[in-house]
Amino acid sequence: MSRLAQAKLANWRYPPRRAPTNVSILRAASRDVCDARLTRIQETRVTSSVVTADTLAEFSDAFNRHDANALMDFMTEDCVFDAATGLDVHGKRFVGREAVRAAFEAVFETFPDAHWGHGRHYVASERGVSEWVFTGTHAQGWRIEAEGCDLFEFRDGLIAVKRAFRKERPKQPADGAAPCASTAF
Repeated sequence: MSRLAQAKLANWRYPPRRAPTNVSILRAASRDVCDARLTRIQETRVTSSVVTADTLAEFSDAFNRHDANALMDFMTEDCVFDAATGLDVHGKRFVGREAVRAAFEAVFETFPDAHWGHGRHYVASERGVSEWVFTGTHAQGWRIEAEGCDLFEFRDGLIAVKRAFRKERPKQPADGAAPCASTAF
């Protein structure tokens, strides 16, 4: 090899912004391995929690049908429901399937046209969130329309805990007149 060829070889560098073929192949292979690992992680998360956003949508549909039996099919035997209202810091708490069923049925009796609309549902591992707008006419004749959400905890593919939260708004007259006196602070 000539001195000129040796000098060129000693000072030769890869052209800017272009890696040699073998480095490109290694980078591509590394990306494939990372993608495969990420896919396995995502599949594991999906299979480790049977509850999905679609499950929460079905649960919400059962609420809108006022179907207490269907709702209880989603709940564990020792389920807990923290209502949006009540004297305790967590609202009124109901424990066990029969107590929770009775609480749900009481809502349906108190608000015969109760509806949870505009639902958006999210699940992350063993927890979930449902966002909604609650509308209904109280048995005493006033109406409510307020945003709210449920925070869920899951166990064995069922809802173990449901915590309800709802905006506090003035009671609305059923006839669409001005709101009743505010209870907000």
